[in-house]
Amino acid sequence: MIVVVQRLLDSESSLHKVFWLICTTSENFHITRDRSFSQLGIERDQGNKSIRINPNDRMVFYLNDVRRFAATVTVTSEPFESHDRIWKHHSEAEDFPHRVNIKPDLVLDEEQYLDGLQIGPGLEYVSKWPPEQWNMALLGMLHIISKRDFNFLEEQMRRLKSKKRRSNRRRRKGNELQIKTELEEPEVIVSNAEGNPKISGGQNADTSTQRPS
Repeated sequence: MIVVVQRLLDSESSLHKVFWLICTTSENFHITRDRSFSQLGIERDQGNKSIRINPNDRMVFYLNDVRRFAATVTVTSEPFESHDRIWKHHSEAEDFPHRVNIKPDLVLDEEQYLDGLQIGPGLEYVSKWPPEQWNMALLGMLHIISKRDFNFLEEQMRRLKSKKRRSNRRRRKGNELQIKTELEEPEVIVSNAEGNPKISGGQNADTSTQRPS
């Protein structure tokens, strides 16, 4: 009975889930990453949007200075206010006071970031803009996007993560096989110039018989 109730609650929560696109700089993304994706700070002028964020909402990070999609997270708290200075901004007055706690879902390595120039123009969210100006739709930090857009971006990230894991597994297996082969390689005994047996490692084999004194 408890399991059934929990599933119904999870289903209801999923129906009301909102999908957010977070536009931020590489520097501030790295700050968030270095803090284990525990919290997100939102700019002052985004307050009216930020109060609509709820636990279990999903977020995807877009780095506007390099035009790359880098990670997805899940919101784990109600919005709250804090003035602790964590993130950087060109305005000294900006302290990103609107906050939510988050947890990481998919985080790409820097060399894996999704190229926004290739993927961005195909998103539903930017469809009102000419393809060459798609990024104009992403002015401001908070954007509500469709579930389709979010799932598409996250699936692309998941494929990249899976591809890297397979590559790492193949590399590890290759290294293990090489080590095993080296350990099992037999010693080759040859004769040196004097006709004494010599192990390939370079030491002479002692074949003489010691006489008792």
